[in-house]
Amino acid sequence: MRPLYMVAVVLGVLVAVFYGWRLLQGWGGPSPATLAERALTAESEAERQQAAVDLASAGQPAVEHLRRVLGASEDAEVRAACVQGLGDLRDYDSADLLVDSLGDGSPLVRARAAQALGRLLRRDLRFPADGSAPARAKAQAAVRETCAQLRVAGLMEQLQAGKTLAYYYDRNTKRLFEAPEDSEALIDAPSGPFRGRPAGALASVFSCGDCGDSAQRYVGYLIAPEEVAQKHGEKIVGTPPDEEQRMVLCRPGEERWVYLRTREGDAIVTEAARRCGDKSPVPCRPGW
Repeated sequence: MRPLYMVAVVLGVLVAVFYGWRLLQGWGGPSPATLAERALTAESEAERQQAAVDLASAGQPAVEHLRRVLGASEDAEVRAACVQGLGDLRDYDSADLLVDSLGDGSPLVRARAAQALGRLLRRDLRFPADGSAPARAKAQAAVRETCAQLRVAGLMEQLQAGKTLAYYYDRNTKRLFEAPEDSEALIDAPSGPFRGRPAGALASVFSCGDCGDSAQRYVGYLIAPEEVAQKHGEKIVGTPPDEEQRMVLCRPGEERWVYLRTREGDAIVTEAARRCGDKSPVPCRPGW
């Protein structure tokens, strides 16, 4: 009996290993390659579209197949499923393909591409998927430029890593740029140093209406922890409040920092709010 018992145990282990291997290989469903082929060549429109939907849900192994089907399919529903799949998978390497899809002949594909890019770039692109051709072309060019700027600044990798971006004020150019929110309050700016100190300062940015409209955004004040400003040799005036974490503020274009929750600091905050008249200013962040 003992030899038979041992044989049964060995067979049981082999069966478990076999089925476990088949499960890891995705046994029980078509492979991404098979789904991609069906999405392109199945006889009926319904079969092609269902294959594309299944492909978009097949996970990371489907990425290269989604890209291929997106470029080869003549079915708008199939292309839309591929675009959505790439966005759901947060495939940053497909960003340029998604930007190209903003020019697709189908409004559905254009809308899905805008949604996918919005997820990748973490911002509302306000892309006019149903707008006129000139309006779409202009918006597409703006999105392409945004992607290029994020890459040059090394921010695409930061977004891919799940980082959130914040606005920084370049004290040389007096323009805003973006950087990871967990950066120090005073950082190097693209323009170089400011009087031997970091030119990038964390900015509190507001709008009287629409944060998505750059013309309506304004820098209310620059803000930093006291110890960071001191470390970089910034000029801080006034008497600090009796608080454990002391923050200092600076008006855009000035070099003089004052303490938050003091008369001077309150005046800067009040000035920023008064720019909107009777309306309350809306705090703005990149992508809002």
